[in-house]
Amino acid sequence: MNPETKAREACITRGEPRLSALSREQYGQEGFDIVTDLRAGVGLPPAEVPEFMATFLRHPALVRAHAQLALQLFKGTLPLRDRELVILRVMWLSCSPFEWNEHVAIGKQAAGLTREDIERVREGSSAAGWDDHSRAVLRAVEELHEKAMISDEVWEALAKRYSDKQLIELPILMGQYLGMAYLANSCRFRLPKGSAGLSAS
Repeated sequence: MNPETKAREACITRGEPRLSALSREQYGQEGFDIVTDLRAGVGLPPAEVPEFMATFLRHPALVRAHAQLALQLFKGTLPLRDRELVILRVMWLSCSPFEWNEHVAIGKQAAGLTREDIERVREGSSAAGWDDHSRAVLRAVEELHEKAMISDEVWEALAKRYSDKQLIELPILMGQYLGMAYLANSCRFRLPKGSAGLSAS
């Protein structure tokens, strides 16, 4: 990590979270059920509610609505590898240590991304080694981040492989996870014990 990124991570993670996590007694059965339903939707068994979700459950109606969209995207039309490339590039551009660390693990375990892929995501679409399609996916994220619009050139490159549904899904996916980066950074979600944050690869 360069000094600027290290300073950014330190700013986000220093001190205590701005909102404390609710206890099981506070979020109650409703909160537990929301998280259990979300886990079931991605094929995971019930488990203890993690701290970041116990914080998010201060707004249970929003968590439930967010979970519905998250599950739709999880079961969406984008290839899994592309989905994780989008999310990782969003998290790197947003300097979101909590979400970056989470999705490095997901990208490697579920989407087959290599350590070299993760390192290239940091550099972005200009890094050597990407195929044309992956480069277009990453460039789309960068253009949306910079200008809130995908250029004609990148749109045409994506359309060589993507259906109309996939072309719609990509910017929505980015927006969903950009919102999570905003939330994690602003609330200063604590990194799990042993987390490497933005150093994760």
